[in-house]
Amino acid sequence: MLIFDISDIKYHISRIMKGIPFMLTGKSIDIYIPVRQQVAEILRKMITSGEIGPGQQLVERTLSEQLNISTTPIKEAFRILESEGLIYTVPRNGSFVSDFAKD
Repeated sequence: MLIFDISDIKYHISRIMKGIPFMLTGKSIDIYIPVRQQVAEILRKMITSGEIGPGQQLVERTLSEQLNISTTPIKEAFRILESEGLIYTVPRNGSFVSDFAKD
């Protein structure tokens, strides 16, 4: 069993909030949360809280500029959220929040 000091956890949480990838190294495990997972979590929270409404278009370029990252992790996050049914993609039109996402 690994025990981490609360100050270490607070430090890593503050780094995540600043957009720095999370890495926690213990004696026997390394936990790394990829940028795509962090983006998916941010968008998931925004969708489920209603901050991004049903039917609203999610624009990769705009999101990448807001988060100061490339569009690749955005696209990967979209695939994650699409597999969860939170968004859907219309070819050559973009990605949109599903109508039933807040259910």
